[in-house]
Amino acid sequence: MPSARDYHCIPVAIAFESAEKALHERNRDRPERTFVPMSCVNNLSNCADLCAILNGKVFAECMCAFGRGGCAAEIVREPLWNNLKHERGPFDIIGDVHGCFDELIDLLTLLGYTVQKHPTVKDLLTIGDGPPEGRQGVF
Repeated sequence: MPSARDYHCIPVAIAFESAEKALHERNRDRPERTFVPMSCVNNLSNCADLCAILNGKVFAECMCAFGRGGCAAEIVREPLWNNLKHERGPFDIIGDVHGCFDELIDLLTLLGYTVQKHPTVKDLLTIGDGPPEGRQGVF
């Protein structure tokens, strides 16, 4: 079965924690499954522990959602830090520049960027007010 990483996505988990009463009610509606009341208590105490274990190991992020007995929950999707689908070109894509500091300054200047060397820090660039209108530099 493919994983999120196979699609270059960051895997995120949401663990839902429900009130003990709601867990018992759901279990009553599942005659084919047998639960002991203690399993509901274990479920309630394990949600935060589960997220602590999964955070950064299996999943990049694990959130524990706490319910109030019902099944209503609202999940709001927010783009992860690596989701840059909203960025639009044209892009100035610049490859490996190691050891080519002066050439990088010349290239950025040729592309229309306002580039200056930092007044006190050697080999540090400052780029004016950003890229030329409607363009972005990508390194």
